[in-house]
Amino acid sequence: MVTLGLDIGSNSVGSAWVNLDSREIHLAASVFPAGVDEQDDKRGAPKNQARREARSQRRNIARRALRKRQLVRFLTERRLLPKDAKELQKLFDQNPWMLRRKAIKDPLTPCEFGRVLVHLAQRRGAVGIAIDPEEPEEGKVKEGMERLDAMMKDRGAETVGEMMAGLFEERVRQSNGVKWNEPIRNRQYRMPEDRMLFAGRDLISKEFHKIVDKQRSTSPHSSVNFARAA
Repeated sequence: MVTLGLDIGSNSVGSAWVNLDSREIHLAASVFPAGVDEQDDKRGAPKNQARREARSQRRNIARRALRKRQLVRFLTERRLLPKDAKELQKLFDQNPWMLRRKAIKDPLTPCEFGRVLVHLAQRRGAVGIAIDPEEPEEGKVKEGMERLDAMMKDRGAETVGEMMAGLFEERVRQSNGVKWNEPIRNRQYRMPEDRMLFAGRDLISKEFHKIVDKQRSTSPHSSVNFARAA
């Protein structure tokens, strides 16, 4: 008859095999490396967290790139973006914030309308943000959303695009016409956290519908047909 005894700890397992017939005892211990980085003041992060975050970031980048390619192909097939590569690059070199501001007031060409849609798809806005004390990134995004809302109210901007276009022009004036190198969008390595701006998905959705409604009333041939197809 053999009896097994186990001593299970957080990162080790001790075992004892006892053979009552032969009166033999076998002892063993298995020690597993800690799953977290040890810290004196608090529980450390899992050791595979950095690898998991890097993998998640690669997936997100790949998904955004695929989404953009699919949208560009869709718009090109409907003549809302030029097929010629040089013409397409020339269009993409235009300031998209200026086009987004123009889109809520004046008619756009079909290709300008397509460029605005691509820019909106690239920056769809944050969604599902909830403050988690263990996730400082979520708190940063929430503060950035509140900061953007306050700036839009102070400037009387109807949409995110209008507010960002005005901010861009303001910085160009401050630089006396010289090309402004500081980004108006978020660049963590070039912009302090207390100046970052994040748009909520609801704001981007409202801007999209406002643009479609305006272009539908001013460009009955291209924008209306696309808006109905979408």
